Amino acid sequence: PGIIDNQQVKLGEVIKEGISDDNIDRLRIGVGYFYTSGLKSLQPELEEFIEGGGQVDVMMGNTVNRETMEELVAGYKSQEMARVRQPNHLIQEGDKRELEQELIANLEDQVLYTEPTQQNQEFIIKLAQWLNEGSLELRVYPKERFHAKAYVLEGDSGGTITRPELAGIVGSSNLTFSGLTSNTELNATVYTADAEELQAWYEERWEEAEEFSPKLLDVIENSWAAYHPSLNLADPYKVYIKSLYE
Repeated sequence: PGIIDNQQVKLGEVIKEGISDDNIDRLRIGVGYFYTSGLKSLQPELEEFIEGGGQVDVMMGNTVNRETMEELVAGYKSQEMARVRQPNHLIQEGDKRELEQELIANLEDQVLYTEPTQQNQEFIIKLAQWLNEGSLELRVYPKERFHAKAYVLEGDSGGTITRPELAGIVGSSNLTFSGLTSNTELNATVYTADAEELQAWYEERWEEAEEFSPKLLDVIENSWAAYHPSLNLADPYKVYIKSLYE
C-alpha cells in the first residue's frame, strides 16, 4: 500500500506481513516513543521472525511526555498513572542523566501497568531473552529531541519488483499499540532509491545512538514479570499488587 493510515490499512498488519516474508531478515525502527505494547501488538509474527534468525533494531528518543499516560491507558487499560515532565526540545549535556532516569521510570511503568497475566509475563520474559541474545537491540538517540518515525525492512539478497529486498515506511506512527493499530495516522511506503536514502539516514543516526538494551533488561529483571512460574518464586500477581503500594 502507498498510504497507511490505520483506517483502511493498519501499520501493524503491514509490518507483520513484511517480517513474514522469507526475503526480509532485519527490521529497523526509529521512533520518538517506544512501548513494549507496540512490540507485543506484532505478535506472533515478531516471535517467528526473530526465532527464524531475524534482527530487530529499535532507536528511540530520550524524552517522555503526556502521550506516555495516554498510551498506558490504551495499551494496558490501567487507570493508575504517574506524572511525567515534558523536557525542552534541545537536549543539554547536563540533562542527559535526568532524561535517562525518566526513560527508565517510563519503562518501569510500562511493565508495572501491564496486566499480570501468564501471556503478558511470557512476552516480557521473551523480550529479555531477545535482548540478552542481541536479536533485539535498543538504542537511544542522545543529541536532540528525536521525533522521527521510520520503519525499514531489509532483505539479504535476491529481491524482486513485487518482493523488494529493501523497503521503508515513514510517517507519523510511533512504536505504540495505538500508533500501529488504531490512531488515525499518515504513513507512506518508500522503495528503491528512496528506501536506500532512508536506510543510510537510519544507519548514520544508529551509529550516533547510545546502547539502552541493558537498562531495559534491568527493568524486566526487577519487575513482577521476572517471577516466572518455572523458578518457583513468588506469585507474579502478588508482586504486582505489592508494587502498587510501594
